[in-house]
Amino acid sequence: MAGRAIESAGDLNTVWVPSFLRQYQFKGPLERAFNLYLRLGRRWSPGDKVALELALSPRRIFAHPKVIPDQGRTALMRGPLVYCLEEVDNGPDLNSLVLTDDVAIEVHASKDLPTNTLVASAIREHWPDEALYRAIPPLRKETLIRAVPYYAWDNRARGAMLTWIRRETGK
Repeated sequence: MAGRAIESAGDLNTVWVPSFLRQYQFKGPLERAFNLYLRLGRRWSPGDKVALELALSPRRIFAHPKVIPDQGRTALMRGPLVYCLEEVDNGPDLNSLVLTDDVAIEVHASKDLPTNTLVASAIREHWPDEALYRAIPPLRKETLIRAVPYYAWDNRARGAMLTWIRRETGK
């Protein structure tokens, strides 16, 4: 990110750092940091610059247990963006996908969208027949999931979408 040129003395004193940022690097005169704010301490001159570099690492978020439909599930975010799974990338039955807590989430460039996607190893549960209930658990197979920013879903093909993914604790 390029620095912002200071236009007049005293026009920038505090920079807000969004709470979703785990890591950031500030380049410029810093008086002190408090809560989510960086207090800049100096007399500004025209042409002075500051730069705030933001690390937008992927992360999981969890809903409060009172949000009953999202219990036992996680959603993926990167920066302020929420990501979702689409049928076009992940096949049908998105609720058969399980993401474990110990799996790394990677940022990948997309060939068919003008944005990055998130990719992770997951488990796909497979039900061998149409029975609603069985005495044995479903079959499980490793797979890759691809998540797109929520704003970009349903731009390539019709199909299901899922934001809150089933989760399990890691090994």
